[in-house]
Amino acid sequence: MPELETIKDHAEGLRSPFERHPDLLVEIGRVVSVWGAVSNLLRQFVSRILDCDPVKADMILAAFPGEERRLDFVISLLSAGPQDDGSTALTAVLKSLKKLCAERNVIVHGGPIWGGKKPDRPMDTYFVNFRVEDDGKRYVNARDLLARHLVKLRRHGGELFDILHPQVP
Repeated sequence: MPELETIKDHAEGLRSPFERHPDLLVEIGRVVSVWGAVSNLLRQFVSRILDCDPVKADMILAAFPGEERRLDFVISLLSAGPQDDGSTALTAVLKSLKKLCAERNVIVHGGPIWGGKKPDRPMDTYFVNFRVEDDGKRYVNARDLLARHLVKLRRHGGELFDILHPQVP
């Protein structure tokens, strides 16, 4: 029976194809960090709406796998309560963020590759969207997606922060 190589056999261990592109790693880190901030804000909203501490709010949110389901849950909590300008604005921001979940999932869960396919894709960095079967749409240019996603995410995440922490004149 052949022996399997182990991580000890390789000085560098497991590596991502994006490691030769530190600018991409920085942008991925920004996306992950902003989505972490959004998750924290969701936890704070659930804590306020259900009048519980953040640890219990986190336990409740953990029952909903994926950001899209967590956003749905908070939207349903808001919809069940009395509607005012604040809850209407918050619901609109949460629905906008929900539309970004598919892009988020490609960035966080998509396979990072460096490669190309003549004549369809030039050599570049791509995320592989495993949920898409159409080869033409399955490979998403990493730099384009990250730039586009960060612009949208920062706008909506900032709106969410402003709702949770309004500035008092």
